[in-house]
Amino acid sequence: MNLLVLPGLGSFLVGRRIAGAAQAMMASIGAGMSAWWLVLLARQWAQDGYFPIDGGDDFRIGVTGVLVFAVAWVWSLATSLSVVREVRRPQ
Repeated sequence: MNLLVLPGLGSFLVGRRIAGAAQAMMASIGAGMSAWWLVLLARQWAQDGYFPIDGGDDFRIGVTGVLVFAVAWVWSLATSLSVVREVRRPQ
């Protein structure tokens, strides 16, 4: 569950602290960019009375935020799964 909610936590818990911190920071930046885009959309809705169908002027901020978060999430998942595979590998 932690891999789905908090990218970087799984890596941090399995001893990959630097990777976990980098993944968490990257995910925070992506989530922040997406949240900022939602604020801009809400502001535009308050001024114009409707949400723009095309995503608004700052649509690329939201898309970039989602992509940055996705990269952090996939990186965290790959790091954690590689550690699990190493532990399960018969010696």
